[in-house]
Amino acid sequence: MSSCANLILWQLRSIVLASAVQALMEGRSAQATATKAWSCPEQFMSLLLRACERHGVDPALAAAVAKAESGFNAHAVSPAGAKGVMQLMDSTARALGVRDPFDPTENIEAGVRLLASLLRQFQDERLALAAYNAGPRAVLDSGGVPSIPETQEFVRRVLAYRSEYSRISYQA
Repeated sequence: MSSCANLILWQLRSIVLASAVQALMEGRSAQATATKAWSCPEQFMSLLLRACERHGVDPALAAAVAKAESGFNAHAVSPAGAKGVMQLMDSTARALGVRDPFDPTENIEAGVRLLASLLRQFQDERLALAAYNAGPRAVLDSGGVPSIPETQEFVRRVLAYRSEYSRISYQA
C-alpha cells in the first residue's frame, strides 16, 4: 500500500478512535459511535482505498456505493442476483474477470474498476451512479438518470452516503 493510502487509513482509524473515546466519556456506546463514524469493516476499507488509488476513484464515493449496494456485506445477494460487497451481476463479474463474486478482494476491485469506467464514460457522477445501478444502456436510452424509482433512490442514497464519508479526510 502506498504511503498516501497508509496515511488515509491512519487518519480514518484516528477519527474512529477519537469518536469512540468521546462516546465513552459521554457514557455512549463506543462501538456504535465507531460504526456510525465509518461503518465499513476495516478489511473492506483497506481494499476500497487500494482499489480507489489504482483506478483514480474518490474513496468516499466507492465506499458510498458499497454501503448503498450491500451495506458492506460480502455475502449479499440481491433479488436480481447481484452479488457481494459491490453487488456485481454475474455477467458483469465475468466480464471483469471475477472468479468468486463473494471474495471481497475480487468484488471490490472489480466494482471500483467498473465505477471508474462509468465515471470516464459519462463524465457525470450522477449518470455514472445511475449506470452502475441500472446499466449504461438505461442511462443512454433515457438521456439522463432513468425514471426508475430504484435507480433514482440509489443515486440519492449514494450521494448522501458520500457526503457523510467526505467529512473524513481522504487526502494526504
